[in-house]
Amino acid sequence: MRRGALAILLGLLLGTGCARAPAPAAAILARADAQMEAENYAAALELYALFLRESGNDPAAPRARAARIVLDRLLTSRVEVERLQREAATREADLARLARDAVARDAELARLRRDVAARQAEVDRLKADLDRLRDIDIRTAPKP
Repeated sequence: MRRGALAILLGLLLGTGCARAPAPAAAILARADAQMEAENYAAALELYALFLRESGNDPAAPRARAARIVLDRLLTSRVEVERLQREAATREADLARLARDAVARDAELARLRRDVAARQAEVDRLKADLDRLRDIDIRTAPKP
């Protein structure tokens, strides 16, 4: 009877048995997929690379390679976008500074033009005075 009970118990354990733990490669791939779904792309990229290093011949390897390539390009693009955004912000700041400088220079130019016009008016007035004085000198000069 003891043998029969042992056989039944062994049959139950083998038939219903303990659930098999996922293979390490499958677990790594599942973690990589979970990281991808969570939009933690850097961690997903590392896990896909780990999966490929450890299980490069696995049937899921082509999908992992494709995901790794896409993630690599995505992360590279993100870095480039961030760099371009910083550069655009710098250029916008430069443009705003140049616009302020242009306004200040326009104001200075307008002031200088007013100054030139005032001096030209003064020159014209002095020429007119000089012409009148010359006419007076000519009229009052003794005749030889």
